Amino acid sequence: MKRLVVHLGAHRAGSSTIQGILVRRQAALADVGVVAWTRRDLAGHPARRQILALPRSIARGLVAAVPIARAPGRLVIVSEENLLGRMPGHRGAGFYDGYARALRALGALGRVFDLGLRWIVRRQDRFLESVWSFRVGRGATEDFPSFAKRIGGSLHWLPIARALAGTRAEVRIALFEDLFARRTEGDIGRFLDLPPSPRRDGRRLAKGNAGLRGVAAQVMLRLNRIARLDPEARRRAVAALFHVNEPTPPDGFADTVGISRSLVTEAFAIEGDPPPRFRRRERVAFLETYGAENRELAAMTVVVGAAEAWRL
Repeated sequence: MKRLVVHLGAHRAGSSTIQGILVRRQAALADVGVVAWTRRDLAGHPARRQILALPRSIARGLVAAVPIARAPGRLVIVSEENLLGRMPGHRGAGFYDGYARALRALGALGRVFDLGLRWIVRRQDRFLESVWSFRVGRGATEDFPSFAKRIGGSLHWLPIARALAGTRAEVRIALFEDLFARRTEGDIGRFLDLPPSPRRDGRRLAKGNAGLRGVAAQVMLRLNRIARLDPEARRRAVAALFHVNEPTPPDGFADTVGISRSLVTEAFAIEGDPPPRFRRRERVAFLETYGAENRELAAMTVVVGAAEAWRL
């Protein structure tokens, strides 16, 4: 049977870094019989696009088998973090509410291929902070305490992990803080079952789609609230704010973003605004609500890596 390995995310847990590795090594992998597909390979091809629909339709699993079977080589690796559902935080969306349907669709593929499923999860407090930061960079206007109150009680990795472990696939679940702590391409490659690459496996990982932090996130939140930024202006603002650590506008910020200097002054007036992360006491209390679940998750046989990485 052809081998199929599917990396399912989760969001904000190294998916962009993994996809960057696959894109950089795509040609070299093809030379040794490995096909690597990321979202651009799936979305741009009518038959492969069926893979992206797995959370919406179980039948798509069998339809998706056709392009996978026709792919050359012995191994197909797919990396797409939306296969278990949309990123949390969308209004009206649950926490990966498409995962059960997606796993049934993937189970259909498991009847045709030697299936491996790969999933990376992040400690709930850091995950929540990272999701909020990502969404602020794309126009969200909700402050972090409100966001945390709205979805912070729903971040249950354990039911999804149990469902993954119950599939017919060969499953590995990694803890983001452990897997990425070593920061080499070889560690990621072994997790995904990539063939070794003597030229690249020792390389440090390139950062993926990192979000804004601290002052930069607070300023971007204010900009979202007071300025009507089109997507390109927002992208320029995020790039200009990325290394900002003090509430002082970088040179030329108004011209870079295309807004007035009065709006810049208002955007950087963040004193007294809600913090963009948990305070220490809040963090401890928040994680205590997930303590028993996280200990059970870390003890599962499908989880690889050191559970100590999730301790405060």
